[in-house]
This record gives sequence, C-alpha cells and structure tokens, in this order.
Amino acid sequence: MSIAKDGGKAVKPANFPKDMPLYPKATYSSYTVSQDAGSSYGADTSDSQEVVMAWFKTEVLKAGWTIDAEVSGHMLSLSKGDLLGSVNCEPLGGQNRISFSEIPKSMMSQEDLDALQGSKDLLKQMYPDGQPAN
Repeated sequence: MSIAKDGGKAVKPANFPKDMPLYPKATYSSYTVSQDAGSSYGADTSDSQEVVMAWFKTEVLKAGWTIDAEVSGHMLSLSKGDLLGSVNCEPLGGQNRISFSEIPKSMMSQEDLDALQGSKDLLKQMYPDGQPAN
C-alpha cells in the first residue's frame, strides 16, 4: 500500500493516523501504521529544510501536537496526549528526506521516558530560542 496523490496533494490511506500531517510536495517512500507500536513515514522533497520545517511547525499545531523541542531547524520533538512524535528533515541525495513518527507513551519504558524528558530539558537550556548560536 502507498500514499497516493490526488491533484498534487498527498492522500492518506484509510488506516493512516489523521493527526500526522503529510507534506504536500513530497514523494512518499515508506509508511507503517500500528495501533500498538506507533506509525511513521518517510518522504523526499526538493524543498529546502527551512520551507519544510516551517510548514510542519504550522501543521503539527493545527493537528493538536505540542512542539516540545526544536533542534537546529531540522528536527521537532512533539507530544499529544499519550503520543510522542518527531519530525526530521535531513539532506539525502540532492533532496531532503522527511521522516515523521509517532509512538504511544505506553509502549516506552519509564526509563526511556525519563531519558527523553532529560534530553528535552537539556535542549531547551542549550537552545532557548530553538536554534544554536552561529
């Protein structure tokens, strides 16, 4: 099964999480959906990291996510109810690779949750405005 396009817009399969925004100018290479283990997708775009991440910052908020941390303008750490999520945009082969994943907190150990929170706290201390100094 794949993520199709209709008039240039990505169309989610019936079982795809409704709260995972699909970047409209991307070619989707993979996706997994699991009620128990989380969901993810990978996609490629020729758009810049800045354009992609600006779009996601708006769309994840519209979908009810909270942005917990941002790293160097190419990664967002997210939360929503019992879900933890992340969006990454990294250069790959002349394009940018987008990855979006979400996982239920209930699938993570308390040790992993504590380590994740510690990492988020450290990032906020190191980069209070979400970006490293140039």
